[in-house]
Amino acid sequence: MFGFVQANVQDLKPRDKERYQAVYCGLCRTLKERHGSLARMGLTYDLTFLALLLSSLYEPEESKNAGRCVIHPCKPRNYVQNRCTEYEADMT
Repeated sequence: MFGFVQANVQDLKPRDKERYQAVYCGLCRTLKERHGSLARMGLTYDLTFLALLLSSLYEPEESKNAGRCVIHPCKPRNYVQNRCTEYEADMT
């Protein structure tokens, strides 16, 4: 959506790009689960970066899944959820 910190996705390796998108989708899903669909409008790239950073530092247990959403109804997207995405959702 928006934010001060944005990844240059063109320069990322395919594996890193998939990880970034999975954390972004996981954060979006966590926002919906914990605070409702309207809270998704507050999702920023800054919080995605922070979720990636905290996940790298603390290495919490992750839940990896795939699913569809309103924004991407045709193709299931991979997403990652962990304690850090829950923390970021609460920060939003």
